[in-house]
Amino acid sequence: FDFENTDDLSNSQPPHIYLIGVWEKETGKYTAFLAKGAQDEEKIFRDFLAFAEEGGDCALYHWTECEVHALHQMAQKYPQLREKIKEAIRRCVDIKAEIQKAFYIPSPSFSLKAAAPAFGFAWRQSECGAMDSMVYYWNWLENGEEEAIKKVLTYNEDDCVAMYHVDKAVSGGP
Repeated sequence: FDFENTDDLSNSQPPHIYLIGVWEKETGKYTAFLAKGAQDEEKIFRDFLAFAEEGGDCALYHWTECEVHALHQMAQKYPQLREKIKEAIRRCVDIKAEIQKAFYIPSPSFSLKAAAPAFGFAWRQSECGAMDSMVYYWNWLENGEEEAIKKVLTYNEDDCVAMYHVDKAVSGGP
């Protein structure tokens, strides 16, 4: 899973997590939980946690500690979700940390954007990074630009699939 969040540069919206993307290994399916503004942040977390519960006791793979740190923040922000968030955190596996312990990767860093290409993965959009994604999201919120939000969703899906691709490459799994 992968989060996308805004910072405090927008005049119209406070910082918030606006997208939670999930790639399911078993189905090969991407699911996006997209907020239409800061007021939807709690809703997308409720939906994500319900979705994760449906998967039973499956592991929740992510890249770096950022997602777990954000989950801790959400547990403080939304106390009614605290127990479900704690359960989700218990199931989290930081792929980057696991790979760093066991593998040498011929890349300049262990960032996902550097590691995944070392295993043959390529993002579909070269013009969309984290900051671009945020700007596209704001354009969608403020102007209803559907093409902008499609770019955000593609970017997030590719991040999720990149994690799967790296995990599959190092584990030798399907």
